[in-house]
Amino acid sequence: MKFKSKRVYTVAIVIALLALVFVVCSAESCGNSSASDSKMNDAQEQLAQQANDAVGMPAITRFQVKRSLKAIYELCDQAHLVTYTYIFSPMTGKFTFVCQSMGYPIPYSTEYTNPDKLANKAHWESSVVAQMDPDGLFHSPSSEATWILRSDPVSKTVSPWYCEERAEAFEYLLDDSLVNNPELQAPYKK
Repeated sequence: MKFKSKRVYTVAIVIALLALVFVVCSAESCGNSSASDSKMNDAQEQLAQQANDAVGMPAITRFQVKRSLKAIYELCDQAHLVTYTYIFSPMTGKFTFVCQSMGYPIPYSTEYTNPDKLANKAHWESSVVAQMDPDGLFHSPSSEATWILRSDPVSKTVSPWYCEERAEAFEYLLDDSLVNNPELQAPYKK
């Protein structure tokens, strides 16, 4: 037990030192000098190596989290996945039915392309700059909005719907007791 607590203390000290190095670097504008950057990078690398040596890697052998995420990705990749989209109201503690939808809502800030690129690929100290999306725009990485592929029950067409509320989608209709407006989801019940 004493050995584990020593490891915990060692890790805590290493993390504290890394935080201190970061704060000192930020306060003294370390980015102005290549020599000081190099020294700081070497010190950080040495601390990271000490942390790895003291703690080691987790003893993961079943990779269950990765298996679960793989299963989720595969389920979300179904071509005609029908879902039902709701918005949760903290005021009532219930959901508001929005629409039948195709697939799961996509956060508006999701990028189709890599949002960053190297400014000068030929130079080893190249900085990273924003890269525009295929629509020619630079989208915010912190948007709360969501895109939903709304399925129209009458015309049987699917159209994108932009929503600034936090949308949640399920592969089943919620129980009427959980919904503010159960009459809106009634036509979708079989």
